[in-house]
Amino acid sequence: MRRMFCLLCMLALAVPAMSAPLSHAARDVFGRLPESIFENTPEGLGGDEKQELLDRGASEFWEVTADAESVFEVTSLPFRDIAVRLHVFHDHDRDEIVAAIGTTGSPVCTLELWKEDVNGRMVPVAPPADPPVEDFFAAAPMVRGQGVKPAVLMCVGAEGLEARAVFWNDAGMLDVRPDNAVRYRWNGRAFEKKITPLRPQSSPAAVLVPAGR
Repeated sequence: MRRMFCLLCMLALAVPAMSAPLSHAARDVFGRLPESIFENTPEGLGGDEKQELLDRGASEFWEVTADAESVFEVTSLPFRDIAVRLHVFHDHDRDEIVAAIGTTGSPVCTLELWKEDVNGRMVPVAPPADPPVEDFFAAAPMVRGQGVKPAVLMCVGAEGLEARAVFWNDAGMLDVRPDNAVRYRWNGRAFEKKITPLRPQSSPAAVLVPAGR
C-alpha cells in the first residue's frame, strides 16, 4: 500500500511538469526553431553557435540586437549588414502562437512561418498568398527593357509580414519604386492584408534600363 501511495505521488508530481505549457517568449521560441533560415545567410548558424548566442548574447558571426517578449533579432558580424528577425504572434482564442522568422537587410528577403502544435512542436505553415503586383502601384508600372520579370517576396515586417515587389532581368535587379506598401497585420487570429499609399502618384512608375544591360 505504501509503495502504491508513493507511486501515485510521483505521478501527481510528474503530470504538471509534462503538461506545463512551453514559454512563448521570442527568445525561447527561437531556441526551439530549426536553424534552416540561416541557410540563406553567408554566415550560416550551427546548433552550438545558436546555443552560444542564447547564453552569451554573441558568437563569432552573430550578435543579439533585440530581445523582447515578442521579438528576437540577431545581426551578422562584423559588418552588421544582415539580420535574422523573429516575431511571435499570439492567438487570442487559443494558447497558441505563430512565429515568423526571416532575413532582413538586403533587397531579397526570405521568410519561414511556423506554428506550435498541441504537443509543443514547431511545424511549418504556409504564409498568406502572394499579392498581385498591381497592389503595389497606383497604375501599371512602365518598366523598359528586355526580359523584365516581376516577383513578390514575403518578409518579416515591424508589425507583421510585409510583401515586397521586385523586378529583374538578365542583368540583375531593377530599381522600381512602388506607390503602395502591402503589409499583413496580425488580428489575433490571422494575417490581414492592408495596402497603404507611400506617396501621391499621378503617373505610372517608370524605370530605365541603362544601355548595354
